[in-house]
Amino acid sequence: MSGDGVAPGAPEPTVPPPVRVVVTHPRTTAARGSGRYAPRREISAMTPIGTVFVRTLVRSQLGHAASVLAGMVVVIGALPLLAALLPGVLSVRILGVPLAWALLAGGAFPILFAAGAWYVRAAERTEQQFVDLVERG
Repeated sequence: MSGDGVAPGAPEPTVPPPVRVVVTHPRTTAARGSGRYAPRREISAMTPIGTVFVRTLVRSQLGHAASVLAGMVVVIGALPLLAALLPGVLSVRILGVPLAWALLAGGAFPILFAAGAWYVRAAERTEQQFVDLVERG
C-alpha cells in the first residue's frame, strides 16, 4: 500500500466535481423573472420598480403642468396689475372695444392657446420617452 491509502494497481477513486450553488434572495429571483428586465411586467404588476416608473412619468407631467400654470399666472396676473398701476389705460377704447377686452382677446387667449399646444407637445414627448423606455426593456 502506498502512503495515500490506495492499494497499488487499484483504480483511482473518482471524486465528483463540487456542485455550484447560487444563493439568492427569493425576491431577487422573482424580480428578474426569466433573467430579462421586464418593465412592462413591473408596471402592470405595480411592483416597487413599476411604481417608480409610473411615479416618474406622473411627476414629469406635473412639472409640465406647473410650468404652464406659472406662465399663465404671470400673463393673466399682469392685467389686474396693469389696471391697478395705470387705472386710466384700461378705460381706453380701441375701435369701440375697451382695452381690457382687446388685451384679453388679442393677447391672453392666443398665449393660452400657445401654452396649451406647448403642454400637449411636451406631454406627448414625455409619454413617448416612457413608452420607448418600457419597450426597450
